[in-house]
Amino acid sequence: CRLCGWYLERSGWYNHSVHCQEMRGYFNLLKKFSLDDEEVTIQELGSYLRSHFSDIYDISPRRMEQLVEGVFDNLGYRTRLTQQTRDGGADILLLDDGGERQAIVEVKRYRGDHHVGVQLVRQLIGAQILLAARKSYLITTSYFTGDAVNASNSPCLREDDLEVELWDALRLLGELSCYNEHILPINSIRTDVPLYEQIPPE
Repeated sequence: CRLCGWYLERSGWYNHSVHCQEMRGYFNLLKKFSLDDEEVTIQELGSYLRSHFSDIYDISPRRMEQLVEGVFDNLGYRTRLTQQTRDGGADILLLDDGGERQAIVEVKRYRGDHHVGVQLVRQLIGAQILLAARKSYLITTSYFTGDAVNASNSPCLREDDLEVELWDALRLLGELSCYNEHILPINSIRTDVPLYEQIPPE
């Protein structure tokens, strides 16, 4: 369901209340699932997190990397997820048409009160140089310190034709709009109009 989530359809006897006759038929139940379950696709995860962003801290770091990879896929990049360990300082590679590295992406799933400092920006720049990538992205579910922002805007980077782009939690939430563009923002749902009339056609 594009509004409320998954459901199970079950067949069986259903007793509506002690005052109603039992009847056999079909009825729907919401399905319980974990955000890390493989059967929950990245598209479904992204759609869910658009209106439940605080739950992003409950997914695994690998699931977070897959979610961000999907964002870059939707932006038109060719992507490759690196191995989970010894990734060389990049979680995702953005490739050009020839399969060469165009940019690298590092993802940090941090709580909102754990800000990303300058040290991580410096590490990313080092990986960027070693991997011969002109551009790098540092993406977090938190925010950046002032020193981190200043390091990413250093004139030395421009002199060497290098670029570092920082995405904080607000930017990431905005980029999740690529998942299920037809989903209704919670604050726009009207109670006086049937839901099926408010969902735009595919």
